[in-house]
Amino acid sequence: MPETLTNLNILGYDKNPIKNTLFSMGPSTKIALFFPGIGYTCQMPVLYYATTVLLKKGYDVLWVEYDYMNERFDSCSDKEKVTWLNFDADAAYGAAISKEGKYKNVLLVGKSLGTFALLHLNKSKKINKTIWFTPLLKTASAVKVELFNDLIDVCRGGLFVIGKEDRHYDVTRIGALQNAGANFISIKRAGHNLEVEDDPYKSLEILAQLAKETEAYSD
Repeated sequence: MPETLTNLNILGYDKNPIKNTLFSMGPSTKIALFFPGIGYTCQMPVLYYATTVLLKKGYDVLWVEYDYMNERFDSCSDKEKVTWLNFDADAAYGAAISKEGKYKNVLLVGKSLGTFALLHLNKSKKINKTIWFTPLLKTASAVKVELFNDLIDVCRGGLFVIGKEDRHYDVTRIGALQNAGANFISIKRAGHNLEVEDDPYKSLEILAQLAKETEAYSD
């Protein structure tokens, strides 16, 4: 279990506070920032077990627990939604990295809608490694913006994980990202939640596989 749990002061878009939790097992110069999906929280299996693995590896972990399931976000134009997402990503990064200025190694972990934050921060900040769970390889339903061409520019060295039953699974686009230097893991039978419908045992096997891949990649 984490030694300490802290909440940082993160003011997001329109000066709205962003709920967050900083986990630490002790003094560390490494931090992992987690950006979840719009309906897939950091407490859910893929991100929860990635957290436990990274804590074991000596990382501090910041859960950025934003909430975009509201009328205000839904009423925004796609352009403003992207501005909002990027502002919140910058705010979370700034709050974490400015904390005593102690972090020298930054790992980003995101799922689904978190693709926006990971993309923005990789383009604008010094990021050591990035794990892209179920990246938005096609236009998202919540924010109708095409990200693929920008992903090509920042994907080198990143770990990408997607289910073959995910609607964002695209062999051609995955091949292009691999050619640009991305590491890809494609999970048979898994959907957007990286689980296999009606097969809990296979879903547990996938979780174990992802935990091992996270541990190996984070070295």
